[in-house]
Amino acid sequence: MEILRIEYQNINVFKEGLIVDFTTKDRVFEYSPVTKIYNTIHTNNVICLVGINASGKSVALRLMNAAMQVILENKGLNELNFAPGIIKDGTILTIDFYVNENFYRLTSEIKIENLNNRLEYYFNDEKIYNKSKSEIKNRKELFDYSKKDPIYHRTDFEQNKLSLLKKYDSIISIITKDFYRPLLINFLSETNHNMYMIPGKAKMEIINLFDDSIKELTKKEYSINVTFKNNSKYISDDFGEDLLSSGTIRGGNLLYYVKLVLNAGGILVIDELENHMNKRLIEIIIDLFEDKDINKKGATLLFSTHYVEILETIDRKDNIYLMLRDDDYVSRAVRYADKVSRNDVKKSDILLSNYINGTSPKYENVEKLREFMCKSMSEGESSGEE
Repeated sequence: MEILRIEYQNINVFKEGLIVDFTTKDRVFEYSPVTKIYNTIHTNNVICLVGINASGKSVALRLMNAAMQVILENKGLNELNFAPGIIKDGTILTIDFYVNENFYRLTSEIKIENLNNRLEYYFNDEKIYNKSKSEIKNRKELFDYSKKDPIYHRTDFEQNKLSLLKKYDSIISIITKDFYRPLLINFLSETNHNMYMIPGKAKMEIINLFDDSIKELTKKEYSINVTFKNNSKYISDDFGEDLLSSGTIRGGNLLYYVKLVLNAGGILVIDELENHMNKRLIEIIIDLFEDKDINKKGATLLFSTHYVEILETIDRKDNIYLMLRDDDYVSRAVRYADKVSRNDVKKSDILLSNYINGTSPKYENVEKLREFMCKSMSEGESSGEE
C-alpha cells in the first residue's frame, strides 16, 4: 500500500486548504530516490516541509500523520492528535492511495459536536472511489475522479451495518482490512521531550555516530548503564540526560526508528529534524532514505525543518513544500517545483533571499528589532544599567 496524496479543505490556519502530494512531478531517472507505483507513477522517498517559525510546519505534519493513521492504522477520529482549533465543523479530508493494483480515493466530511464541554469529531459522510491501474493512462488522470461514482457511500450502508461502525471510525477498513499496511511511526511528541527510550543493549554503530567515546549503552527498566571507552562506568536512574548529550539521546532514538521503518518499507514522520544535531548528521539520515541499496522497500521520510541549507542534500524539487504565512497570517503549503524551475541555483540561496515571499523574516521586522535593541542599549547607558 502506498499513500499518494493527502488534502484537507475547510480548515483553520490554511485558508486555501492543505495539499501534500507524495507522487513525483519532475522527471524521474534511474538513480532518482523514488518508488515506482505503476507505469510513470512514482512516489518520493523523502518529503520535506520547510519554513520560518510559526509558518504551519508542525500543524501540517500533525494533519498528515492523522490522515495516515486513518488509512494505515484504522484509527478513529477520537484517537487522533489534531492540533487544537484546526479542524472545523465540515472539514473535508481526501486521501488517495494505491493497494492491490488499484487506485483509491477516500473523501470524508468531519463534523464536530460538543459533549459535556468537550469537542468530539465524527464522520458525517464518506465516499470511496476506485480506479484500476489500467484506467490510468498518464499522471493527469491519477487524481481525476470526476467521472467516477463512489463504490461505497457511508450514508448508503444498511442501518445494522452502521450500528456496528462507530461514528468516529472510517469505512475505509472495508478496503484496507485484508491488505498489508505500511508501518507508520511519528516522531512528533519527541520534538520537545528528549529522553532515551530504546530498551536493551544499544547498537554501537548507531550510538558512536553521535558519541564516539561510548563503549556500551544498555537501557534497563529503571536505569541506563553506560560504559565509556576509558572503561569508566556510570548508571543513570533517569532517561540518560545526565550521562548522554541531547544529540546522542535524540539521534539514538531516531536512528532506531529509521531502521525499523527502512526494514518495513514504512513511513517516518519527524518534526524539526535538525533538533540537537549538526548538519552532517541530518544529511546522513536523509541519505539513508535516498540510497536505493539501503531503502530497498520504498520507505518514506516525511519531515519538517527551519534550516534551508538542509535542502541542498535533497536531489529533487518536487518533494519540497514551502510553508508560507501571508500578511493576513494565513498559512499556505506551496510546492517548490511549482515556484522554481531552475536547477542551477542553490535552493537555500533562493529561500534565504526571500525571492519567494514568506521564506525569510520580513526586512521591516528585522529593522524594527535592530532599532529596538539600539534604543534599549542607549537607554541602558543613560540610566547606568549593565
